[in-house]
Amino acid sequence: MARRFATRPIERRSWFPDHKPDPVFRATYEGDICDWGSQTAIFFEEHGVSRAQDVLGDDTWTKVMAADRTHDEPLTVRFAPTRLNYSVATSPAPNGDSNIYMTRQPEPVTV
Repeated sequence: MARRFATRPIERRSWFPDHKPDPVFRATYEGDICDWGSQTAIFFEEHGVSRAQDVLGDDTWTKVMAADRTHDEPLTVRFAPTRLNYSVATSPAPNGDSNIYMTRQPEPVTV
């Protein structure tokens, strides 16, 4: 029983990419997507995304790769197929790839 409690934080982290409704993925330096959660796979398939540049845009991807560090201050991208804005946070993976965390920004309220 004690072992089960000791592993719960790890289980929660492994659960996260499959249940977050916004895209979470890992990409190589070239932009090839090499890891993603099940919800991200559905999103990418619906919108024809096969490379990081397809969802982030070439300019944002260049900024991510040039910095080679965690972006504590999120970048903002507009994903044209959904007409929605996303905050994008990144962090380097131990193997040199980049972890990408996208969060949909709320739509402006019009009165």
